[in-house]
Amino acid sequence: LLSLPGMDDAAYRNFLATNYGASAVDALHALYPPSQFPTPTDAAYLLLTELVFGCPAEALARAAGSRGASHLYLGTRSTRADGYATHGGEFPYLMDTLEERGIPVDQPAMDLRSALQSGFATLAASPTLAPLVDAGSQGNFSWPAYDPARPEVVEFGDQVRVINDYRNGRCATLAALLPP
Repeated sequence: LLSLPGMDDAAYRNFLATNYGASAVDALHALYPPSQFPTPTDAAYLLLTELVFGCPAEALARAAGSRGASHLYLGTRSTRADGYATHGGEFPYLMDTLEERGIPVDQPAMDLRSALQSGFATLAASPTLAPLVDAGSQGNFSWPAYDPARPEVVEFGDQVRVINDYRNGRCATLAALLPP
């Protein structure tokens, strides 16, 4: 798990300059404004999360979609004290190891478990058909194939639903700001 030091705005700007270049500081600061987060460090964590996990996942879904259906999701249910979801945090729900991990088994947890298990099982059984997601008490729906022109993805969190604003469009902006 990556650990960043606590940052104020000046340290956050320095972090941006050191890691992404002085010319990108203002644009990245505007894209991840610390005023929208509990701390500037939290803004830095979201930037890193999107650069390392979120945006590469979207690029992979886009590339895979050119050869057939691909499906993208966003895990947002936290099991951490700080309220943030972590990479791989959906696996205790998918693998039904909630109790072993000390995760409370409430109705949202049961709905998330149902949704992940049904969505992935139907996707594995028939990858060319839209998977059916059983969100427990929240109902059933089809998991849409990823389409860059209309990027619908399933949010697996306290609510299980289709959203149409993956990462608020920041991945395209990041790709333009920070080319490989």
